[in-house]
Amino acid sequence: MAHARRLPGVFTSPSLVSEPGSPALRIDRRDRPFEAFLHPAVDEFGHLHRAGFPHLTVPVTALPLLTELRWTEPHPISRRAGVPDSIVMLYAPRDEDELEVAATVLRASYEQAVA
Repeated sequence: MAHARRLPGVFTSPSLVSEPGSPALRIDRRDRPFEAFLHPAVDEFGHLHRAGFPHLTVPVTALPLLTELRWTEPHPISRRAGVPDSIVMLYAPRDEDELEVAATVLRASYEQAVA
């Protein structure tokens, strides 16, 4: 969350699409790319579950590598028609090195949202 809050324009509030108590990562966008946001939310590009793992949108070009490296798995909702394939669960980091990887994936999600 600290990494996300340092990104320009990001604000947090309770998630509209996750379990109660999950903080959402939001950015105020009017002309948003479809694949950059969690649906049906209109401004939420990620949220953090109480268990410590985030759901994020990631660039679809990064999905094969992230999946192969076992950092992500597709969110079940991404199988539904009308929902982007870019929604994933990112495994929670266990140490500082893994936190840096998670921060890099978070940054890619953010950059997709502001593109």
